[in-house]
Amino acid sequence: MGKSRAGILGNWRGRTGNVVARQSQGRTIYSIYQPEVRDAQSSAQLAQRARFSLLAVLAGKLRIALKNTFKSLDGYETGTFQSAFVGYNSKISGIFTGTYPNQVVDFSKLVVSYGNAYLPDGIAAEASESAIGVTWTDNTGTDPDEGPQAADSVYLLVYNPGKKRALGSAAVARSERRASRSYPSSWEGDTLHAWLYVQSSKDDTQYSETYYLGDFEG
Repeated sequence: MGKSRAGILGNWRGRTGNVVARQSQGRTIYSIYQPEVRDAQSSAQLAQRARFSLLAVLAGKLRIALKNTFKSLDGYETGTFQSAFVGYNSKISGIFTGTYPNQVVDFSKLVVSYGNAYLPDGIAAEASESAIGVTWTDNTGTDPDEGPQAADSVYLLVYNPGKKRALGSAAVARSERRASRSYPSSWEGDTLHAWLYVQSSKDDTQYSETYYLGDFEG
């Protein structure tokens, strides 16, 4: 507890509530009490910080997609797309494999897009000739006001974790039924990960859930 020898307006030292006072060169210096963090360097805390760091790095590398798909995610509107991506993915069960300090992200569980837009049906992908190609079935409904729309935009996202680079595709209409994304010849032999997602043509702020296309050898 803080102590004073000259009443409430006199010099005092110690802690009262969240206020800490100390004397320095005849003056009273006040500060806010900072409780000591226990086990700040414990294995659990180090592992947790490492997991957040992995996702934060990915947020920067995948920004070509995330700056749009995580721009207005429900519950994260007051933050940045990076914080939304990190916060959302950090809660996904099993997204990390291995133990600290050898933790890695399971890309098959990574969410790069989230929302209510409709994914295509019959999605299939393959890598060939320095490109990843995807085909799907146009599942446009007969009701023009509900469900999938022919003009919905389909996007591909390709990530090379070895080179820490991501490539996004231009928008392709759902009715086109196919899309592809080429990659540099220097990526040949690398392991690549790819995702597909859709942007609604009726509300361009709405995106689909993530569809993980798989891992491919470049």
